[in-house]
Amino acid sequence: MELKEWATLAISLVALSISVVVDWRQWRWRPQAEIFFKHIPNGDNKTLPNCSLLKESRKFGEPMLIGYIMNCGDGEAYLADLDFGGCVAALYELRRGNDWSLVGYGEAAKITHEPLKQFVVVWDLPHQGEQFVGVHWTEQPTRLHRCRYKRLPLQEIPKPVEHSRSRSRRYRLLESLKNAHAHAIYHNPPKDGYSQIIAEEWSQEARQV
Repeated sequence: MELKEWATLAISLVALSISVVVDWRQWRWRPQAEIFFKHIPNGDNKTLPNCSLLKESRKFGEPMLIGYIMNCGDGEAYLADLDFGGCVAALYELRRGNDWSLVGYGEAAKITHEPLKQFVVVWDLPHQGEQFVGVHWTEQPTRLHRCRYKRLPLQEIPKPVEHSRSRSRRYRLLESLKNAHAHAIYHNPPKDGYSQIIAEEWSQEARQV
């Protein structure tokens, strides 16, 4: 090959490398949703209706956790679905008479940057393994069907992660791997899982209404 051909090849490789880096940077810095569970402390629950009258409370006892889910990222989260394990979690909204109204096992069309009008109420299930609330959602554009999942361990919800820890690459890598594994379980859940049984019961009740 002549010098001119080598120069042309080198310029082409440099241009290709720059294009790859630019595309990767755009993909890496794309807007993404970040799901956050806002816990309502027990002292602040007095403004909410009494949860002891709920059908689930009569079955599972007093709720262990009440809060709402919001998006604190710079992207959008559509078609969100609530998941849980080691506990029972349901979405409720307040009706005009200040009473709880069961929304169901998920079904939030969009998680916004403002607090949802729907509250997440969580009941304890002893001896049922790891306790968590998970959220599954679809990224924009929704026509591509790119979905994400985040698992929120209940013991970590009242305690927000320190900023210095969340910036750690090791912490972000471990969180990414844990959520990827949990995402796979979400799409292929154990058929005998208690959360699946609860979800099927609620679906049957919804069809009967």
